[in-house]
Amino acid sequence: MFTKFKSIFFPTKENKYHSPILSYKVLLIFIVFLSFINLALPSFAYGSGINNSQIFISLNKIRQDNNESTLYMNQNLDLYAKNIVNNMFQYQYFGRINPVKGTSFYSFVNMNKFSNMNLILFKNYVSQSSFSNTLIQNYKNIITSPNINDIGIYEGNGVLNGNNVNIIAILTAKGVPSNIIPLFSNNNQSSFINYKIIEYTDLFVLLFITLLLITDVIVTYYYKIEREKMISNMHLPLLFVSIIVVFVLIIGISL
Repeated sequence: MFTKFKSIFFPTKENKYHSPILSYKVLLIFIVFLSFINLALPSFAYGSGINNSQIFISLNKIRQDNNESTLYMNQNLDLYAKNIVNNMFQYQYFGRINPVKGTSFYSFVNMNKFSNMNLILFKNYVSQSSFSNTLIQNYKNIITSPNINDIGIYEGNGVLNGNNVNIIAILTAKGVPSNIIPLFSNNNQSSFINYKIIEYTDLFVLLFITLLLITDVIVTYYYKIEREKMISNMHLPLLFVSIIVVFVLIIGISL
């Protein structure tokens, strides 16, 4: 039984030194599976179609179209936005004012470092296009203001009044130059489906394929199996590609 199991995954004499799981049909199944994980699955969740990077790009696109300067991500505003969203889930409300404590979102902000502060809130937005349209229709004056230069974004998921919801908080303000971070940071990115789980799934599957490819190539060339060399020659570029993708995923997950 162990021999039969081993011959399914690794090159052996029983499978003519070629792993059946590395056949083109099985590799195609792997590709379809990864495509489903990365493309189809996130569309089933609130907010999964929108991430912080897209929000950031949309805001600056609107400003660019109105001949305004670029907004910059600010770690302090990111943290304030996160605290505001978490407070909504804790006290079960949605808005700029906490009705239980009677405090506004300004209570989360150090106003000594910022001026012209404003808060934009969204709930359960799935479509990027509808999100951008709402920004233009309802918040264009805030977004295109020449008196802001910093922005903070947080997307949070939780239970609000018994329903699973996705809340996006966007803080705009004018900050002192030392607070400006001229690069987009997605450290606070979250979604109803955790994208880190998707990344780890990708990594696990690709590591599995990479190890099988390594085994197939080594065994084939070690035993000098001429007919199977053609397959391994095709597996060799696949091996290099999979190794590169694995390294990219590892770097992406670690960021």
